[in-house]
Amino acid sequence: MSMTTQPIESHEVHSQRLLSHAREMLAGGDRLQASEKIWGAVAHAVKALADERGWPYLFHQDAGVITSYVAQQVGNHDIETYFAAVENLHRNFYEDVWGLDVIARRLSVAEQLLALLSAANDTMAQDLPMPTDGRYRNRVQRSRAASC
Repeated sequence: MSMTTQPIESHEVHSQRLLSHAREMLAGGDRLQASEKIWGAVAHAVKALADERGWPYLFHQDAGVITSYVAQQVGNHDIETYFAAVENLHRNFYEDVWGLDVIARRLSVAEQLLALLSAANDTMAQDLPMPTDGRYRNRVQRSRAASC
């Protein structure tokens, strides 16, 4: 059973749409919207992976836990590196510190990350339990207790 709320469209559809919007925003010179769209595309891709596996994704921090766990499971730590690079785009939305060239490179990194996550999801055991990170488990338990 998935702990995430199901959107009207799948997270995968949202992810691809946000990547398309990011390209449009970059072409139009909108650094802030491009940054947030790229980050959103990655967040939705991680939510799609979590949903497929029945892993909770309740908070922003869960994306980092999940990507780190996936990286460990498949032995590809580029996943963690790429995730960190893209996650900083969320901060850029608020602080506007990077130019279009940096954001364009991060878009390329995001696309590589999405490909790595997809490949990892295809190779991991289907019954792989959710991440065991203590902070993640505690957030899940607190959320479950609050919803009762």
